[in-house]
Amino acid sequence: MHNAYVASDLLPAIAFWFVVVLAALPAFSIMRQSKRGRARSAIAYLAGFFFGLVATIGLSLALATWVSTPLAVFNAGAAAAFLGPFTGIVHGKLRRAMRRRPQPRPES
Repeated sequence: MHNAYVASDLLPAIAFWFVVVLAALPAFSIMRQSKRGRARSAIAYLAGFFFGLVATIGLSLALATWVSTPLAVFNAGAAAAFLGPFTGIVHGKLRRAMRRRPQPRPES
């Protein structure tokens, strides 16, 4: 009986981190591109958000039999789908900025 409570408490946290990573991936890949554009960050956020929502729905349906309250997994996934693209956008911008730094020239 205790194992069921552990799974019920632990699976929303695992779902949260899983969906954060999955939602950050499209946003990171869009922001990492070298092209500049006015709507690039908005497109990156929306792509990550929708990818996170799809992952949340799939994960909550898959884990519905293991968790006593499947709504907890869905709520954790929805919050992660909202927050994950911000992580991908910031990480992509920072990685792109590091790539463009000029290398110091060696003195002869």
